[in-house]
Amino acid sequence: MKLTKIASAILLSSALAACGGNSSKSTNDGNPVITPSITPSEEPAPVTNQNIDGQLVVPVSLTTSARAAIKPIQSRDTSCPDVPDGYMPLNGATVQLRDVAGNTVSEDVITDICGKFVFVVPDSLVSSIEKVVANKEGFRQLISDVENFLASNASKVVSTVENDAKFVLSGFRKTSNNSINFIITDSKSKKAVLGLPTSSFQFSLDSQAIAAKKITGSQNIAGDSTSLAITLDASGSMSVPVLDSNGNFIPASDSNPHTRYSLVASSTHQLIDMTKANDPDAEIAVTLFSTTIYSMTDSTIAQYLQLFDNNDTEIQYSINSTTGFVKDVPTLHTLIDLYNPHSDIYDPYFTPVASRHPDRTDNIHHASWYPFGGGTAFYDSIDAAITQLANANVAKPMIVALTDGSDNNSSNSADDIIAKANQYNIPVNIIAASDSFDQTSVDAMKKIASNTGSEYFDVTNLADLGGFLSGISTRVTFNYNADFNETFASGQKLTISLTASDGSVITYPEQVIP
Repeated sequence: MKLTKIASAILLSSALAACGGNSSKSTNDGNPVITPSITPSEEPAPVTNQNIDGQLVVPVSLTTSARAAIKPIQSRDTSCPDVPDGYMPLNGATVQLRDVAGNTVSEDVITDICGKFVFVVPDSLVSSIEKVVANKEGFRQLISDVENFLASNASKVVSTVENDAKFVLSGFRKTSNNSINFIITDSKSKKAVLGLPTSSFQFSLDSQAIAAKKITGSQNIAGDSTSLAITLDASGSMSVPVLDSNGNFIPASDSNPHTRYSLVASSTHQLIDMTKANDPDAEIAVTLFSTTIYSMTDSTIAQYLQLFDNNDTEIQYSINSTTGFVKDVPTLHTLIDLYNPHSDIYDPYFTPVASRHPDRTDNIHHASWYPFGGGTAFYDSIDAAITQLANANVAKPMIVALTDGSDNNSSNSADDIIAKANQYNIPVNIIAASDSFDQTSVDAMKKIASNTGSEYFDVTNLADLGGFLSGISTRVTFNYNADFNETFASGQKLTISLTASDGSVITYPEQVIP
């Protein structure tokens, strides 16, 4: 990695050499001359430095993330261990430091193979630096606040996007009476954009301009973890084989065609690994639904599943959580294997057959039957997830709800879900994972997502499902917290605008304060 020191002035002191100190000597006329003592000049104060350093990344494409979910489970790439999952290094980028006037105050630094850079800066100069700017052909110019790269931050990772990608506001939540949380993604990868500068955002409240006193990327905040509730469709239609955009079957790890069940399971395994790699303190709850709602807690598992070890002895399995939210990665993978009827837990009589997830640590060998099939109580599953989040009293909630068909068994309506989600200030992401929805259902699902400050994902091509879920994983982890002097009231309308590095301005639809 090329390291560049910023030039600083060095004060030089000189002294006249003299012989004899206070000794005297005679002039030509015989009179003595007294040579005065010379006091050495004071040493200049030592220059102290600090590092401005960090890592620049770009998102992995949606297609690449989707393919990774389809393939057999891969070990995480550890060649650049600090690169967040779902991103890759922006290596070979030219990085500069700029002051408030936009002047460059450093020599260029080139990012290394892992996207890292370091400037060694005199303390006296740090206060004059405002922005870190990076350029690489094919990508938008990256501009970020220098604060993102100082020692006080928990992480120093910032991302940019491809030149033709657009910035999208994809999440909004009030976090207190004078603060909000929001998510910026890019239109191509569907992944979160990290480290946009505070100066790029503009806000208005009920059409009056207001200024955020502080905007912080959640990657730079310790303890800013999300509680994610996932609801997964377990209805009978999930057994349909999945085709790619060319009409070909998508092979699973055993070379047999993926079904919706197996592809959702594989993609959710990836979401779990990405989320926990990027945020080890994140917690996840899993709810399955068909005609009935199955929150995957100890009581549900005991009621519906008869489990055995490899000696054919019946066993009890516990997720070790009273709320249903789990931080333990092996336990989460066990729950997804229990969701998947193609898992070898069920000794499936139809293909594909999914082997035990390699990270599991439980002693479950097999189950007596798969109990979860039926109709589609989609809205009721979201209602159950809202209740679970509300009862757990979590600080940063989010729901991801996936279905492959229109609701046909719920007692709740779309409007019921919107009212309850807004009561508890919980955003609901919706994934429509097929091409078989009627327009009324699509409109209702879009309404739920938009009216709860979240997003609707039309995954008509199921081959892309892993890409969409990996994008959602980055949104869970990487978002923005904005603090204001103003106090928000329910029903007020907040507008967010973003000025991109090319000067273009994107103004997003106004958000109603819950």
